[in-house]
Amino acid sequence: MKKAGIILGILCLAAIIGGWKYTEYKRSQIDLEGPVLTAVDDKVRVPIGAPDSELIKGVTAWDEKDKDVSGSIVIESINKKPDGESNEFEITYAAFDNSNNSGKLTRTLIYRDYRQ
Repeated sequence: MKKAGIILGILCLAAIIGGWKYTEYKRSQIDLEGPVLTAVDDKVRVPIGAPDSELIKGVTAWDEKDKDVSGSIVIESINKKPDGESNEFEITYAAFDNSNNSGKLTRTLIYRDYRQ
């Protein structure tokens, strides 16, 4: 009977250690970093009716785990630049990786044919 108790104790200890190691492994696999967005230029110049594809042109998103996630880039906002010329706006892009982490980039948007 004493032998069975020792074996059961060893099995319980092995299960606890195995479960702890598995939990640590899974935690190390969690992706908590969002993608990094980069742009060819810090300004984009387009006409007012430009489609989103033209506004996003030259912007890429790279994630260390998921690699190129440029297909997930969306325009988050376009706001008038308070200290800029009348045709200058700030455009903010967002991109997401496969773990739903996000990254953002803001650059200047200049409408070539904007009239106040």
